[in-house]
Amino acid sequence: MDDRRILSKLREIEALLQEMEALRPSSFEHYTKSLQSRRAIEREFQILIECVIDTCYMLTRELHLGPPADDEQMLDILATKLPFIEKVQAMKGFRNILVHKYGSVDDAKVYAFLSEHLSDFSEFITIIHAFLDKIKNCKK
Repeated sequence: MDDRRILSKLREIEALLQEMEALRPSSFEHYTKSLQSRRAIEREFQILIECVIDTCYMLTRELHLGPPADDEQMLDILATKLPFIEKVQAMKGFRNILVHKYGSVDDAKVYAFLSEHLSDFSEFITIIHAFLDKIKNCKK
């Protein structure tokens, strides 16, 4: 398995997480005060989640699990290999809210996702690294 592209994408997620931490407001009140800050955080989440989905597609390809018809099928296929995929499905649902309901995005939901689920991205990185290590060890 050539995992260089996957590892590169994981580094990209790590960099985006650092950016998100720099943008992170100290409270919901601070979050709602700046439209520019809210939009930056929403966009950062969109990019982060797209990187996670890209990583999942790369894993599907590298594991020769067949070409999925769409994101849902790809995540269903990976769910048999990675228990964390349920959280990725939730991330994808949140991304869809950001992208398709942009004008009516609920600030409370975005702030809650920021407060409660930002650590999911670090967990994703850890799980993918462990999964790649497991695959490498099995091939030895």
